[in-house]
Amino acid sequence: MRLRFVIISLPLILCSCHAVRTIFRNGPELNDYRFFPNAELEPDKTTFYFEENIQNAVGDKIIVTPINKNHQKISPRSLNQHFDESPVVGMLIIRNDTIVYEKYDPDFGQDFHYASFSMIKSLGLSPLLAITVEEGFVESLNDPVTKYIPELKFKPDFDKVTLQHLLDFKGGIQEGKNAAFPFSSQTRGYYGRHLEKQFEKMKIGREPGTSYKYSMTAESHLLGEVIRRTTGKDIEALFQEKIWSKIGTEDIAIWSKDRAQGQVKSFCCFHAKSRDYARLGRLFLNQGKWEDEQILPEFWINDIYGCVDECDSRYEIAATEINRDYNYSHWFLGTKGYGEIKASGLFGQYVYVFPRENTLMITFTNRVGLSRGVYQVDIHYEILEQLSLFK
Repeated sequence: MRLRFVIISLPLILCSCHAVRTIFRNGPELNDYRFFPNAELEPDKTTFYFEENIQNAVGDKIIVTPINKNHQKISPRSLNQHFDESPVVGMLIIRNDTIVYEKYDPDFGQDFHYASFSMIKSLGLSPLLAITVEEGFVESLNDPVTKYIPELKFKPDFDKVTLQHLLDFKGGIQEGKNAAFPFSSQTRGYYGRHLEKQFEKMKIGREPGTSYKYSMTAESHLLGEVIRRTTGKDIEALFQEKIWSKIGTEDIAIWSKDRAQGQVKSFCCFHAKSRDYARLGRLFLNQGKWEDEQILPEFWINDIYGCVDECDSRYEIAATEINRDYNYSHWFLGTKGYGEIKASGLFGQYVYVFPRENTLMITFTNRVGLSRGVYQVDIHYEILEQLSLFK
């Protein structure tokens, strides 16, 4: 039996170490930073504290109707019941800078460093690119990516891909059909140890700029590389300097790397405490300002919020590849009439930003959420509409 295992495993070990890690890790987890080399980002020297007015009645009296994997609403239940019976492991609701609801699974908690997965594309990567434009490192979002990564000039059609295409997930870069397959481009990016080699394998699969298709790793990785090359700084160092150390964060953040002396995975793998994610959300809630300092470029904030009244990104409506509204600067745009934006990550990690109601909702879900398919999409709107009942 042992010999058979060695015979089966040997080809995998010889051909691809990332494939072996994919099989033995059996998929991502909320605490994956334990298995990767990491960069640590120092917090702000002065912590910002939210007020607290946590009311048990909020969780008991707010009624939500989640959606199952067949896109059908399931039976109404209280917010607390939904939390207890779903894969949600952490939820935080903040209104007018006051925490009104906070609940965690016993195995996690307020001090757990939660994985962002793709949320960091919205919360970190995209604003860093905007800062490089404002500071003159990048001339224009309409520039071709080959201007900043010249080795791509020798690959067919990459000269047609602009930075704006990459932000909107319209770059046309081909990725694996099954992201969980051990040899897919997505697992190679997540578990691989040489991100700089990803360029060699990239191909254009659709005409750039013509249609949306979510890119788990490739298009965000290119944006991260543009930021690194133009500024001459590592992504994590730039994020700490420009954002993380300026918004009252209370603890370190952890950003996983491809290898000890390598680079962080700009498309995922950021970890922080729940209230520090809330502080990031507060930055966007306040139009990119923290107290009196404009941290995020105004042109970029205006561009993100400029479409919220015309766009609709609810799961049922937004599932088509041609016209999904996760299509401006790596943010989901909100449902008509609410004016919100949303950062979203694998399993069901969300940072909802509702500027008109001065409200933030942060949700963390474990990997069961992916297989069970209980979507949190519409419950945030139900919560918002009922929050006004509480003072």
